[in-house]
Amino acid sequence: MARDAHLPTALAAVHPRFRVPHRAELAVGAVVAVVAAVVDVRGAIGFSSFGVLAYYGIANASAWTLGGRARHLSALGLAGCLALAFALPTSSVLAGSGVLAAGVVSWSVSRGRGCPARVAPVRGAVRGRVSGPRTPGPWGRSPCPGGAARPGSS
Repeated sequence: MARDAHLPTALAAVHPRFRVPHRAELAVGAVVAVVAAVVDVRGAIGFSSFGVLAYYGIANASAWTLGGRARHLSALGLAGCLALAFALPTSSVLAGSGVLAAGVVSWSVSRGRGCPARVAPVRGAVRGRVSGPRTPGPWGRSPCPGGAARPGSS
């Protein structure tokens, strides 16, 4: 996500020997340690469970677009995720929904609706880049994939 300018670019650093995003792992570990020390662990577990179920629910909803026989399985998975997510304590559901909504709003504002959806493959890359003019995003990079400019921006 940092590589695509959704997070600070410093978090995109990959360890030369182990090939893992070590700065991002350290940042997540620090956040988890602070949350575990400050917040009621039961509330953090409920909030985390809601986030994981939302993630899997989105994955199942995305699998629905594949069509075919897998569609029934993805519908069952989505229904299961929704049932489990909303069976959690109300405070976990409200907090998780609020954070999810804030993330969607933040992403929509920073990305914009007019970014080109084309990605050129790059040899050896997990995800390709688009070459072109760059417009500053929230972290000093383009909010569009690969640094492409929004239509109508200079």
